Amino acid sequence: MVLAPTGNNSLSAWGSFEERTYYEAVSVIAGNSKITTISPEALRVLGRLDSKGRQILLPTFETLVENSNLRNMDNEGNVAGLPVVAEAFDKLRNRMSYLATSGRISPDSVYAELLAVNSYIPWDIGYEQHLREVIDFYYEFQQANERSNSVVDFSEFIKSFQDFVFESCPYTSFTLASYSLSRFADPLETGLIVELSSDNPSDDEKKFADYLADPNYSTFVEEAAYYGFLVDKNIPWRIVLNPNSAYVENYLANNSFSSFQNYVENLYVEPKIHNFQLFLEMLYRMYTTLVARKPQYTRFKLSNECNYYNSESREVFTIQNDIVEVVDKVGENTIIKLYAYLRFREANLDLDQKAFNNITRNAINFKKHVDFSKAIEYIEEKAKNNNFTKTRKSLYRI
Repeated sequence: MVLAPTGNNSLSAWGSFEERTYYEAVSVIAGNSKITTISPEALRVLGRLDSKGRQILLPTFETLVENSNLRNMDNEGNVAGLPVVAEAFDKLRNRMSYLATSGRISPDSVYAELLAVNSYIPWDIGYEQHLREVIDFYYEFQQANERSNSVVDFSEFIKSFQDFVFESCPYTSFTLASYSLSRFADPLETGLIVELSSDNPSDDEKKFADYLADPNYSTFVEEAAYYGFLVDKNIPWRIVLNPNSAYVENYLANNSFSSFQNYVENLYVEPKIHNFQLFLEMLYRMYTTLVARKPQYTRFKLSNECNYYNSESREVFTIQNDIVEVVDKVGENTIIKLYAYLRFREANLDLDQKAFNNITRNAINFKKHVDFSKAIEYIEEKAKNNNFTKTRKSLYRI
């Protein structure tokens, strides 16, 4: 008899390592050894990078709905998925139900009647939640540093923001492009996943008892593979679309797509189409949140050898028509430098001041001689070269 794993988030580091090693072994024994499961490394890039290495994400929820690219996956209309995922899941669900009613698997099995509990989640919801946390962190950061670096107006906020970015990166993400490849983004945002439960992924004992130890788990893995899904053995109620499966290839061919890459190019977009505007909105929201929560700033003064503080009102900055007014407020050259500073900090690029100055000078030249969007495109291209092996922070500033 195989003992159930007992791993959970309350264990020590060594205990977690031992239980994780044991869980890995048990999950292999329980599944079908002839069928590949998806690795955490593959899951991190599926639906985030295409086969050419370009970063991708789904369009906004509204765009998907407008273009009829979502299908209901439950009777209540609470779970939606991409057509390729919804169709494959519907066939898998019908197949498992048939196996149960025909007595080929137990009707009491957790796999007898499959229900889609989660599938597609709009990235704009996850990113908005993440952004709110980042804005809150900035407010706390500025309050802790207010005595030495008070923020009087938007110009001084830009300096404070630089300090906040220096302290926060590369450990957190600010822009959509960085977020969508980070640990903060929900894998469900890719649209290629179906979850059959909302159980706790850290509870190895429950995962084993309710899923891996189910006598029909191996059959489920086999049937899921036939209909184009790989099972995530670390979360065995999660199935992930396999772009290389025969089922997906047939589906694409029947829907006039030459390959999965062709499908991606027709449906997905690049984060850079949203990135810069969301960056401007983030700056504006950070500053207005600071002013709203703490409209007065306290400034240190020295007079007649006596130290004292006085409180004054921060500058109120209100957008009248369009978020581009942030660019007008800061200046085009400065906003280009600031955007480069943030994107390169997120990517942890190994730059000295001279190299940073050269890149931003080139970007500004693109702005002058081509257009503003070309400058941003140039920065995005430079920021693609992530360097997360570097442990020492570079000291460049704008």
